Amino acid sequence: MKKIVSIFLSLMILTSVLIATGAEGAYPMEGDKQLTVYLVGGLTMHSDYVSEDESPYHRYIEEYTGVDVEWQRAPAGADENMAYNMMIASGKYPDIVYNWNLPTYAETAIADGIMQPIEDYMEFAPALSAYIERHPEVRKAITTDNGHMYAFPFLYEDPQYLGTTQGVSVNMKLLAQTGLDKPVTMADWEEVLYAFKDLEECDYPFCVSDNFEPRVWFGNAFGFNGYDRYYVNMDGEVETWMTHPGYKEFLAVMNRWYNDGILDRDFATTDLMGLVNKIVTTNVGAVYYGLNTPARFYDQLVKRDGEFTYEPATQVVATEGDTVCYAMGANEWLGVGAFITTACSDIPTAMKFLDWFYTDEGFVVSNFGKEGESYHIGDDGKPHVNAEILNAAEGSTSALSRYTAMTGVGIGIQSIDWFNDKSLPFVPGMIEAWIKNSVAGEHHWPCVCATAEEGVELANLENSVITYAEEMYLNFIIGAEPLDKFDEYVKNINEMGLERIIEIRTQGLERYNNR
Repeated sequence: MKKIVSIFLSLMILTSVLIATGAEGAYPMEGDKQLTVYLVGGLTMHSDYVSEDESPYHRYIEEYTGVDVEWQRAPAGADENMAYNMMIASGKYPDIVYNWNLPTYAETAIADGIMQPIEDYMEFAPALSAYIERHPEVRKAITTDNGHMYAFPFLYEDPQYLGTTQGVSVNMKLLAQTGLDKPVTMADWEEVLYAFKDLEECDYPFCVSDNFEPRVWFGNAFGFNGYDRYYVNMDGEVETWMTHPGYKEFLAVMNRWYNDGILDRDFATTDLMGLVNKIVTTNVGAVYYGLNTPARFYDQLVKRDGEFTYEPATQVVATEGDTVCYAMGANEWLGVGAFITTACSDIPTAMKFLDWFYTDEGFVVSNFGKEGESYHIGDDGKPHVNAEILNAAEGSTSALSRYTAMTGVGIGIQSIDWFNDKSLPFVPGMIEAWIKNSVAGEHHWPCVCATAEEGVELANLENSVITYAEEMYLNFIIGAEPLDKFDEYVKNINEMGLERIIEIRTQGLERYNNR
């Protein structure tokens, strides 16, 4: 194990993770250490296993930390959120909870005596302390407006890179027939897509499945963020795509593309397999898909065409050379992670247990598993996932989930090297293209904490507002609602509560900025 730590200390210096351990961080811990950990939507085990006791990754955690963990979660088939709420209502808390959306209720959970503030115990978390010292934006994110630190977060080594999971690729074989260059600006996309339509060989100029929204890809060119419902605009103010002036312009273009046969008329109902079927049985000019989608058709397409003909485009801009302000990616923290409850009778042990995930050893194990079982050291001195896992009949992602939680979300820091190692060779290039010249991370919605009153009011308003916005989004594109009713839509959605939502979120953002 000392060999592993020494190798990966140099690795992490190169990758700038720079996690540090201290005297209190020695593992495995000695003595009889026991903790209960309740899991909601993360640190998941492979579907083959009945309990975490069968899961290699969960056994690794216990082995390396020296803690006997009683893993708890909702019964199979039960609603996770409902089961969690019932557990909280019972007043019988575990020592540690892993959950999503922690900033939305941290203030309330602390005030209600559920969540244990941890700022007075950070001496028992030297690795996380060292990390947030180097990354003050993370410290800010895991701290409430009242100054309480409360979470051990799941983090991306590079939020923009690892948080970008979808984008558009162009069929270069068809593009060559048009004599045009790969599109960059909105004007370029107009020219290319209509040129695709004129090609006899092109069946669909632009395809997308129902999992992805064109507004995410094209919104930046119209001055709005189509990915986040709420975001921080160029002036530092709260904004939403739902009523942005550029949104109407975008809808007009999408409606025209829909009517002209540029945008696949089945875009709202085509599922992922339907999209893949179109790609392998027809000729698609440009396709909006996720990072993992090409793995579903790569071999078939190469067999059919003799080569993989798709190359990633860069995020659309209004004018060539513009900085990309609004795109996919992630902010400093997604709001998912672990917290210690007030029922924990041994807070130092709980702190040290959770801190392990940010140590040198925890970083390696959380991403790659155990040397010899799931990874090996390559000639470059870095860890590499074993070939039998990458080539497993069940699929690499499924096979990897036996040995790591990073196929979903966990605790600690997801590694770029791990992500690239388990991905198809062309995936890093896709991401690099999709995030080129992007500062989108500066504009994603941060980890704002709502007060108890705000949380209740937002819950009462947002569901109906969001449902209405999404319904009208589709209706405007397919022409079920004419765009001359856009102003009426804006009036309606503001009266439904959107203006109040922006007001509440503005207050929260001001408090966040003052932390």
